[in-house]
Amino acid sequence: MGSIVPFMGCMSSKNTSAKSSSSLSSGGKSMVHAWDIILKFYSLKMGHEYNAAPARKLSQSFGLDLSGSSSGNKQSLLATIGQIIGSHSQYKRSSDAKFKAFICSGLNKQKLIHWLRLILRNQTILETFYSPWSYVSKTGFDDGFKTLERLNMFVFDLQVDVAIKQFQNMNEAF
Repeated sequence: MGSIVPFMGCMSSKNTSAKSSSSLSSGGKSMVHAWDIILKFYSLKMGHEYNAAPARKLSQSFGLDLSGSSSGNKQSLLATIGQIIGSHSQYKRSSDAKFKAFICSGLNKQKLIHWLRLILRNQTILETFYSPWSYVSKTGFDDGFKTLERLNMFVFDLQVDVAIKQFQNMNEAF
């Protein structure tokens, strides 16, 4: 059984096309995984095209990080989602593993709150995944953001590749 994060509690049951095989069933209603919402945002903002740009590809080939602190939150978000998709999909990791990598990366870069704010305040995301009466739609998740802001006083160095590290180590052995 997958995990559902607190901001997922008041989902709209009107969207059937965004549900994936990793969604949960609860009392006849299907719930979308948090990673599916992130993927929808990535698609809406043309993240694949952003990450496929020649300058991005060139910087990646030289191991340069263009999504550093000097770039905007949206660019760093799209770059991070692209990296997670690229690294985790080749090993067929679950939506849970990808979401955990997203959270760890956001905490490491101290951008998690900014990223979640971008995603959860996107009108298309709200209309697609949340009921008009839901907490996220009504409040914009402001109390949640205030609570999460306490994490900014800590410096994180979490492993983003926990779910794929064993597979990478196997590839390096051969």
